[in-house]
Amino acid sequence: MGGVRVRVRHPEGTLQVQAEDSWTAGQFIEHLRKETGVPCFVLKSGFPPAVVDLSDKNISLGALNLNGSAITLTPIEDTSPEAVRSREMAKLVERDSLMAAELAAAESTATPSSGQSDPKRPDNLSVPWPEMDDGYMVLRVMADDNSCLFTALSAALVPQVRDPAPFLRNQIAEYILSHRDTYNRATLEKSPEDYVANLRGRDFWGGSIEMSVLSAIYDIQIVAVDVKTLEVFPHGEDKTERCLVLYSGIHYDRIVLAPGPDYPHETDIVRFDIGNDSALKRARVLAERLQRSGYYTDTNTIVIQCMVPGCNWLGDVKGANEHSNKTGHQSFEQIEDK
Repeated sequence: MGGVRVRVRHPEGTLQVQAEDSWTAGQFIEHLRKETGVPCFVLKSGFPPAVVDLSDKNISLGALNLNGSAITLTPIEDTSPEAVRSREMAKLVERDSLMAAELAAAESTATPSSGQSDPKRPDNLSVPWPEMDDGYMVLRVMADDNSCLFTALSAALVPQVRDPAPFLRNQIAEYILSHRDTYNRATLEKSPEDYVANLRGRDFWGGSIEMSVLSAIYDIQIVAVDVKTLEVFPHGEDKTERCLVLYSGIHYDRIVLAPGPDYPHETDIVRFDIGNDSALKRARVLAERLQRSGYYTDTNTIVIQCMVPGCNWLGDVKGANEHSNKTGHQSFEQIEDK
């Protein structure tokens, strides 16, 4: 029985492949992926080089007349929906990892509210919304308890749940474990099991990944408005409604529509039609006021210390994230300027 022998030149060297004529193009592709570590590529052979058409995964190598060929393997970007989602999730993980260290440092030094107010931290701030019959866009400030994101979103997602943070944490955890193709080690930077174990604890803060998951579960777009940059970060596409949160660099608060600045929470409107851009404009006006009052943390200037006994690590936010990934340490504090 004959066979197919080809020489494949790839970025890391040269590979000699000897296969049966009966191998399919799909088997050949998987073999090259395994041996070269390149997940997506194009093959060229001959002179001038021409692309080897492997679009029919069931065609046999014998039918392709590749025996004795010298083939060049060139990596390309995988544009499949799964790969695109994976890259997007990787970006979210990187962003959340930086925010994780920021929140750990900030919330470890935060003191519980006891009637004393931070001059930069309003109890409630509002801006008029004339288009909504003299309504007001109001900031509802959440507690500093590592669950500010979940509490901020609870009014729009699970208003009937008395203790929403652990409820939402558990829902996100179950979703991640049932969607391992998207939420894998490559995107989470740890195994789904380890990520979920941390998520279910009260010391884990939420971020972009959690907002994306909750958007999928509740079929609503979740928009975070950044106080420092005034940028708007939407999570979830093709939705009919959205809810709004405000991000100050280390903390999330809820943005609502109310009849007036001093009305109770029960009167809040927390879901907005996706086509109503006025809600986003009012939210940015609210963020601008907070920006002028200094209601944000510039994480580029934060100095963080690891508080694990015997560890003397000191550095910035990015370094804290790297230190945590290497050592597993989770206890950080921000060093305040004196």
